[in-house]
Amino acid sequence: MGCPSRSARRRAGRRCRLAVLTGCALLVSVPQGLGAEDGWTAPRAEQQAMRPSYPGPFLAQVERVVDGDTVHVRAHVWPEQVIRTAVRLEGIDTPELRGRCTAETEMATRARVHTERFVRRAGHVLWLKDVRLGTYAGRVLGHLVDDQGRDLGQSLLQAGLAVPYAERRDQRERLCGGS
Repeated sequence: MGCPSRSARRRAGRRCRLAVLTGCALLVSVPQGLGAEDGWTAPRAEQQAMRPSYPGPFLAQVERVVDGDTVHVRAHVWPEQVIRTAVRLEGIDTPELRGRCTAETEMATRARVHTERFVRRAGHVLWLKDVRLGTYAGRVLGHLVDDQGRDLGQSLLQAGLAVPYAERRDQRERLCGGS
């Protein structure tokens, strides 16, 4: 029997990292003495607030820009410990590349180009801060800043290419109308 393929090893690594991160999050997120066996469950907003946050900063080498608010990085979390993960920018939302209308996809493309330029100017090396587990598997939420302290999310907001996350639904309505 031969070695598993590279993609199979990569999938297994992602599952392992996700399991470890989820296990750590569960250990930290449940108050002492309270658990499901005690009949205790936190409301969704409380669950979000209870997720552990890792302040960093962690050196993050950007490998790929997915869209305006998501990048793939190699995060250096400890000496000789590197984690590959997708980072979703905390607190903002950019339009979707596969949007419902032309205006949305055009703005999404501009947001992605803005992110690519920000990353390129920083030499593909940013600092990852205030990291927490995201809602979707394999992705974390956080802030990415350059060596001068400029925040990528704030840069997108100032350029008019992103909205605060709470306004994400209104953005699509403004761009696409009722479609």
